[in-house]
Amino acid sequence: MRAGGMVQSGDVKRDENDVFLELVHRALMLWKKAEDSHLDSEKVRWLKSVYICLLKEAKRKSIALNGRQLLERILYPRI
Repeated sequence: MRAGGMVQSGDVKRDENDVFLELVHRALMLWKKAEDSHLDSEKVRWLKSVYICLLKEAKRKSIALNGRQLLERILYPRI
């Protein structure tokens, strides 16, 4: 929120993009975790397809990680 309690539309859009990029990252981590644990190949393929669909949507919306976000994900992978 900005001073005065008002949320500006740019802030909301940035928050939506951050949430979406976090979802893409989680999908990637789940896919890789499933692949590493040698789960059923059908489940691995399904998780990969979810990740790819989310990635395509991020590209379509022209949203990407900034340098700080990318570095955080490399240094501190979560899930």
